[in-house]
Amino acid sequence: MFGFFDCTASIATGSDRRILFSCASLSFAATDRIAVLGVPGSGKSVLQAMLAGQVRPSHGRVIRPPSTSWLIGKAGMFQPMLTGEQNVRTLAAMLDADPERVSAFVALFSELGAEFGRPMHHYSGSMRARLAFSLSMAIPFPFYVADDTIGTGDPAFREKCDRM
Repeated sequence: MFGFFDCTASIATGSDRRILFSCASLSFAATDRIAVLGVPGSGKSVLQAMLAGQVRPSHGRVIRPPSTSWLIGKAGMFQPMLTGEQNVRTLAAMLDADPERVSAFVALFSELGAEFGRPMHHYSGSMRARLAFSLSMAIPFPFYVADDTIGTGDPAFREKCDRM
């Protein structure tokens, strides 16, 4: 059983704090697929980031599956001075995945071509998102956490992401 137990989370809004949820609990089996729906600003992304281990609740506890992905498609873990390929190989090695296999998959799936070998500070937002999504799919996790921005780029690439 995994989930959130008696969790409270809030965000800073200027000089105040706004409570997103208070004493919330949600449990599920590792084989469950769940979706969190709500209006913008209601705390959906905070819940997902808590499950991915990127945010801690102000109160309560989160029990995560032992091997949980980061938020699919998020590019915050990349070092901008390294190339896309160097970032991918480094992260693969850190996660005990085969850097050769992961790099080959990301190069093919992302369709970045020669840009894969350029420093990431030259990448557009769409290129970073392509790389991040491709890396998310190249590292096998038994449990994936996805926000509302999974696919990116042109319609053909978004369709490719949906199929994956």
